[in-house]
Amino acid sequence: MSQRSGASHRSLAILPSGIDGYGVFVKKAFKKGAYIAAIKGSKVVYKSYFRGQSNRYSNWIGVGKDTWIDPVDEFQYINHSCDPNAGIAGKRTLKAYALRDIAAGEELTIDYSTVEEDHEFIFENTEPKHPKYRQFVGPIQSLPHEAFKAYLPFIPDYFKKVYEDEVLSKDDGAKH
Repeated sequence: MSQRSGASHRSLAILPSGIDGYGVFVKKAFKKGAYIAAIKGSKVVYKSYFRGQSNRYSNWIGVGKDTWIDPVDEFQYINHSCDPNAGIAGKRTLKAYALRDIAAGEELTIDYSTVEEDHEFIFENTEPKHPKYRQFVGPIQSLPHEAFKAYLPFIPDYFKKVYEDEVLSKDDGAKH
């Protein structure tokens, strides 16, 4: 298996993935909570006006309301998992961190739900099935509570607030 060109992080490689197409793989081990890399790319502001448009640019990584990073580095190949080993944090500069210990040679994955809020965002999951598998993946508001808590603090600030405002506040209101 050969690495695809365009790699810009020494600790990452782009290789064929068992999840979908190519993926981002780590060349060295990372401990839980460790910084992995900054995500490089152009900031894109884009508003979806038609049904289904939010699924159109699958390699964009959300940072805010109608705002994404279009990665120009390995992160354009990061795949989804409902049991990811990485999370993303930051406001202006997005950075990837290890959600758990990651072994050298392991594929780096994030939960796509943590970087999207559009209610129209939904796709059928292609990763191999496992105990945390969700058949359909949607926006942050569809994320199970236990997953949200497990990913903290590595969810971009904007999406944490969306989840708190639209999901947790409703749950708190239902308890009273």
